[in-house]
Amino acid sequence: MNTRVVGYDDTNTRLVEVKVENHALKVIGNNDAEMNTSLNNIETTLTSHSGYIDEIETHLAKITKGNAPTGVGGELQQVLMYGKKPDGTLQPLETLGDRLLVDVLELSASGQITTSTALSSVQACGYDTTTSKFKTLNVDSNGSLNTISSSSASFSSEVVYFSTQSVPGSGTFTGATINVPANTKQFVVEFVVSNNSMTFLAQSSIDGTTWYDSSAVLNLGASLSGMDTLQGNVGGGFGGPTGFSPYLRVIANNGDPSSQTATVSYVIQTN
Repeated sequence: MNTRVVGYDDTNTRLVEVKVENHALKVIGNNDAEMNTSLNNIETTLTSHSGYIDEIETHLAKITKGNAPTGVGGELQQVLMYGKKPDGTLQPLETLGDRLLVDVLELSASGQITTSTALSSVQACGYDTTTSKFKTLNVDSNGSLNTISSSSASFSSEVVYFSTQSVPGSGTFTGATINVPANTKQFVVEFVVSNNSMTFLAQSSIDGTTWYDSSAVLNLGASLSGMDTLQGNVGGGFGGPTGFSPYLRVIANNGDPSSQTATVSYVIQTN
C-alpha cells in the first residue's frame, strides 16, 4: 500500500505533499542561511548530549557487570547508605576500613557463654547520672557483674561471740575466726566483763592463718559493760576504699592478775 506524507504550507495556508529527492527528505526553507542555522543548532544540541549518553552507558556497564567488591578499583560505585535512628531521623552509616560501624548490638544468647575466645569484643556500658557520662561495666573473676547497691544499710541478727568466757589473770583469750561478708560496713560490738581492766584487740587475716593486729582496741574507757564499733581500714592508707579483710577475730586481754570473765556479742552492718 502506498502512503503519501503531507505538510502544512504556512505561506499558502494549505497542505502540500512532502517530497523525497535522491533518497533524502527535500526541505524547503525561506532561505539557505536560515536553513543552515537551524541544522547547525540541531547538530550542536546532539553533540552536547552525547557526553551524557556516554556517561550513562559507562555507569550502566559498571552496575550490570556484577564484580566482587575486591580488586576492581575504579569499577566500584560509591553508594551513600543511611540508617534510621530511634528518633526517626536518618543518619549516614559509617565504616572503619572494610567493616561497618555498629553502635548497638542486640544479643539473644541461649544458655551460659563459656568460651570467651570465640566471642567478638563488645563493651557494655552504663550511664552515670552523677557525671552524665557512660562508664564501662565490670565483672569479677566469677563473671558476676560488680554492682553498688543504692538500698539502705541493713543489720544481721545478733551473734554471741563468746559468753562468760574465763580469761586467766594477766592473760588472754582468743575468739573464733569470723568470716567477714564482702559488703560489711562495720561490726557493732557489745561486751560485758567482770573487771574493768579487760580490753579487746581486733586482728585481721587474708587466709585465716596469719594474723595481724589492728589499731582497733575496745573498752579503753575501762567499763564493765558497753558498746563499740569495729570499722574496716584495709587499703585506706593507700587511697583505696575502706573495708575489711576476709577474716576477723577478737582477743580478750585481762589486765587484772586474777581470772576474770567476758561476754562479747556483735551484729554486722552491711552496705
